Order: sequence, then structure tokens, then C-alpha cells
Amino acid sequence: MGEVSIVIEKLREAKARQRALLWLKFKSNKAAFISLCILTFIFLLAILGPYMVPESPYDFNLSRALEPPSLNSIFGRDELGRNILSRVIVGSRFSIGVALLSVLLGGCIGVLLGLVSGYIGGKVDVVIQRFTDILLAFPTILLAIALISVLGVGIGNLIVSIGVSTVPIYIRLSRSLVFQIRSEDYITAAFALGKSGRYIMFRHVLPNILPAIIVQSTYYMGLSLLLASGLGFLGLGVQPPIPEWGAMIGSGRTYIYSSPHVIIFPGLFILISALCFNLTGDGLRDALDPRIKVMIRRAG
Repeated sequence: MGEVSIVIEKLREAKARQRALLWLKFKSNKAAFISLCILTFIFLLAILGPYMVPESPYDFNLSRALEPPSLNSIFGRDELGRNILSRVIVGSRFSIGVALLSVLLGGCIGVLLGLVSGYIGGKVDVVIQRFTDILLAFPTILLAIALISVLGVGIGNLIVSIGVSTVPIYIRLSRSLVFQIRSEDYITAAFALGKSGRYIMFRHVLPNILPAIIVQSTYYMGLSLLLASGLGFLGLGVQPPIPEWGAMIGSGRTYIYSSPHVIIFPGLFILISALCFNLTGDGLRDALDPRIKVMIRRAG
């Protein structure tokens, strides 16, 4: 028992050193580290936003409509006299929340189908790949528009539409990653020991492709945010009076020349968030095992 405890303790220490090394590698990428700090701030806004806004984002005052930025209203006011700072802060909860949930939904479905397709192969692989080809025949934004048009507007339907529209991307990625590792020695050894296909898929294959999936999901967070904002701009996303960055730009586009501040600030938050997700993904990719970079490059 003493020897087992020593081995377990050494394994824990090795994992702790590995995590510390990973964090040091990530911090050495200044752009990625700063982007992570900015994203952390934006996520805190999304969580704590309703409790820290200067005034309600729903209260309007037509006498102050289109008021430019000032000390009293740092971001100014929109066409209904609502405080843009308050709406941007509260809108982060909906914009980031929709992006996060849609990535989780699309990732879970896509990775599961890609895992089954890549490991089982045969007719199952053919059926899943033909389904993927059909979905990939449509641009992601058009597929999302088609789905939201069928399902109807609403936050839940928006998440489903964006999530489903990204499913074929995850299927292709995870299937390619499975192809790269399914012939590894530890997979062959597990099969030789009589382990079931389900056990091998979820105990050996999935954990080894998961780091690459997480890295790519960071990029897809930016994509999902842009999709949600685009649908909101078109009036197919989060519906008024709920503040959402894309919808704010859509409602304020009429005043782009006379009062540009109405669309500048939500647009900046979309730009900064999407850029930070991409830079953070770059940092994660560089910090992880170099083999993962090769896997992602081959899968792409």
C-alpha cells in the first residue's frame, strides 16, 4: 500500500508540473494572455452585468434620444434614450451566453457523430458523411437562417440553430482526429484485451482528441458570436427590447451617420470578443503538446 501511495503521489506531482508548464507556455504568448484577461472581464460582465449597470437597460427617455457620449452617459444613448453602456453590459450575457451554449450543443452532437463515424466506419460512416456533406453544402450563416426561420425566433431556437449549423464542422474535425489515432498501439492493445468498441471510443479515443477539440472550440466561440450577432442584426436573433450586441447594431443602423456611437460600442465589443477568442485559441494551440498542432493541421 505504501508503494502504491508513493506512485499515486508522484503521478499527481507530474500532472501538477505539466499543468504549470502549460500555463507558463500560454503566458509566454502575450497576445493570448492579454486576450484571456479581456475574455475573463467580458465573462464577468456577462455574469455580474445586471447588478452593476448604472441604470436599467430597458428604461427609455425620448427627451435624451441619441445623446452623444458624456460623463453622465459614457457610451451615450440610443434612439429611445436608453443608456448604451447598460445595454452593452447586459447584452454581453445574451451574446456570450448564446455563443457558449451553441458551441456546447454543436460540439457535443458533432463530436459524438464524428467519433462514431471515424471509429466504426463502414455504412455508418457513409451515412454520417453524406449527412455532413448535405449540411456543408450550405454556408453556415445561410443554414442558421434557414433553421431559425423554420423554428421561429427566440433565444432557445437561436442556440439550436447556431449549434446545429456548426455540427458538420465538428463531425469532420473529430472524424479526422479519430482516423489519426485509431491505429495507435494503445488502441490495438485495448482491442486485444477484449474491450468493447464503446469502451475504447469513450475511454481511449475521446480523451486523446479532446484537447484538439477544445482548442478548435475556442475559435468556434468567435464564429458563433458572429453568427448570433449577424442573426440579431437581421432581426432573427434575440428580440427587442432584450439587449443583444447584433440587435443593437441592427436597430441603430439608421443613425450610422448622424449618431455613430449607437452602433460603434456594441460593434467594438463584438470585434474585440471575436478577436480575443481567436488569439486565445492560438495560445492554447501553441501551449499544448506539439502533436496536437500537427493533428489540427492534418484534420483541417
